[in-house]
Amino acid sequence: KRHHSTIRYLASTRDFSGTVNFFFQPNEEATGEFQGAKVEHADGQSGGELMVRQGLFDLYPCEQVYGMHSWPGLDAGLVGVKAGALMGSEDNFEIRVRGKGGHGAMPHLCIDPLLVGCHVVTALQSIVSRVADPVDPLVISVTQFNSGTAYNVTPDVAELRGTLRAFDPTTRAMAKEKLVHIAQTTAEAHGAVAEVELHEAFPATINDAAKAELAAGVAARVVGRANVVEPKPTVASEDFSYMLAARPGCYMWLGNRSATCTANLHECTYDFNDDVLPVGASIFASLVEELQPAGE
Repeated sequence: KRHHSTIRYLASTRDFSGTVNFFFQPNEEATGEFQGAKVEHADGQSGGELMVRQGLFDLYPCEQVYGMHSWPGLDAGLVGVKAGALMGSEDNFEIRVRGKGGHGAMPHLCIDPLLVGCHVVTALQSIVSRVADPVDPLVISVTQFNSGTAYNVTPDVAELRGTLRAFDPTTRAMAKEKLVHIAQTTAEAHGAVAEVELHEAFPATINDAAKAELAAGVAARVVGRANVVEPKPTVASEDFSYMLAARPGCYMWLGNRSATCTANLHECTYDFNDDVLPVGASIFASLVEELQPAGE
């Protein structure tokens, strides 16, 4: 809706020069669900990555790119703009611990993959607390732990799934390497085997410093200087990062928290605050008029 409003305004006023491209991205941030059959996407990539790799900027040349995300962490009327790292990279993982099943009352005859999996979950946190630089953000979350079908049967396999987030590419690479090593050696120490699959999702979302400063100035003219804030970054991810890796630009957060819109992103009760749409549309339109003034 922000794009539609901005396009209608610019098409009616024509108060700019040159060409402005608006991108409507399919398959946003879709990396496939790990439950059941894999969801395979065209070329196995998410929308942002797919568009860039299929020649987005060759077909529609751009010198710079700008995007915006509704953000319930900011009050409606505020706009978050930050130079540098704004959102984290994302890698997801699956760990299958293979032990030896048997009767639950005879654990000495089994290699319990549940016990091994619990040790793996705990050991993975040592990457964050004892390997990564404590001032360099890193999150490793095990979000699924599935095993067994009966009260009295020790299963053969336990499956762990989760996500790894970082800002720095070196930290990201280190964490992935350590995750594989710790899972495999922890399992080995208990007589089990760990099979690890890593699924690379998105790089970190990095705003160009000059473009962020420009976007902040434009946003200030729309909402007032006091309402443009530098937000604390998050290691939640965003596939607009692929576009920012290809062209300099800025990704902004549009505050939408209000008395009736309080749920956070991905909560089942989340409800977008339509009242902030004109703010986002105005910022986009003002960016165009600032960057490509009429008559030039």
